[in-house]
Amino acid sequence: MRPLIALRRTSGSLPGHLALWQIFWGVPMAAVFLRMNYVEGTLTFTWALWCILCASVGALVVGVLFWFTFFRPLVSGNKL
Repeated sequence: MRPLIALRRTSGSLPGHLALWQIFWGVPMAAVFLRMNYVEGTLTFTWALWCILCASVGALVVGVLFWFTFFRPLVSGNKL
């Protein structure tokens, strides 16, 4: 029951929504990017930082787009 309450609270605001996108999209994408570069043998420290930065910024951009296009109208009670 508590995870549902936490999910409801974080999805009802922009900062919470961005945190959810970082957890559910940014972290897995960073892990995939790092794993692919490790397997290819091209992973360096600066490349790892670049992969993490790209995954984090991508999650922020997608989170903001989804917040303002889908979830904000749903939270405010307006229909899509």
